Amino acid sequence: MKDILFIIKELGLYDGLFYFIYKIYFKINKIRFINNSINNRKRRIEKIYDCISMFTNGVNIQKEKKYILMEIPYCKRKVFLRPFSSDTMVFNQVFQLQEYKSVVQIYNQFFKNTPQEIFDCGANIGLTTAYFNMFYPDAFYTIIEPFEENIISIKLNLDSIKLNKYIIVEGGVWNEDTKLSINRSFGDGKEWAISLSKSKNNENIIPVYSLSNLIEKKHKTIDILKIDIEGAENILFEEFSYASRFLSNVKCIAIEIHDQDEARNKIYKYLEGNNFFYFNSGELTIGINKNFI
Repeated sequence: MKDILFIIKELGLYDGLFYFIYKIYFKINKIRFINNSINNRKRRIEKIYDCISMFTNGVNIQKEKKYILMEIPYCKRKVFLRPFSSDTMVFNQVFQLQEYKSVVQIYNQFFKNTPQEIFDCGANIGLTTAYFNMFYPDAFYTIIEPFEENIISIKLNLDSIKLNKYIIVEGGVWNEDTKLSINRSFGDGKEWAISLSKSKNNENIIPVYSLSNLIEKKHKTIDILKIDIEGAENILFEEFSYASRFLSNVKCIAIEIHDQDEARNKIYKYLEGNNFFYFNSGELTIGINKNFI
């Protein structure tokens, strides 16, 4: 061994040998680091699955590539949720807490005909549409969502529940046709709380469309209009004349109001001014157009 070290020293190979050993050591540790990262991610996902199982009272959960495949209670169909996102909270709201159950009940109470036209403004990943479809499978759904990542999930989920009577409007709803910027400062900033706002820069531009124009293009009465657009409802109800344009064509509205009392009172006033009676159910304000009763 001493002879080998002497030869290495005499030939000036110490630096080369040190570099060779260091390179092997670095590769081994790099592989170990990557494996640890993968294992840590797997453990984190396993914990999420465990938490969701507890949170959703044993709803059937499967792993499907980068998604959590959740079985909808009481209908045996499945939807795709993204781990590390707000999707699981939306699933709980829509299917476990059934926050839109009161919309179905009040509509069925006042209208004999089943809905033919349903608008889902701020569809997120399409779970509200999936919920309504359980009760109204023959309705045509106009699904409006501005964010590409959510639209990918919408298509997966609607295909999974075998919904084929729908159109996706890739954009937001506003009081005019224009373009806006993505605003991640609203609410908790997660996928369910991203909003749109006017901005001087030209980054992350999203098209938005006049809700009145979208409804009028249908040339039909909208049976249920669901609006959950993270504060932009204030723009839709900014002027009485504009709000009246779309409200006059709507039988039932379900709107989540995010702003302060002043904006809420304004929306209430405009609903009353268009002959709606309304009540609050959880986070929703539900209104019925008395002109259609």
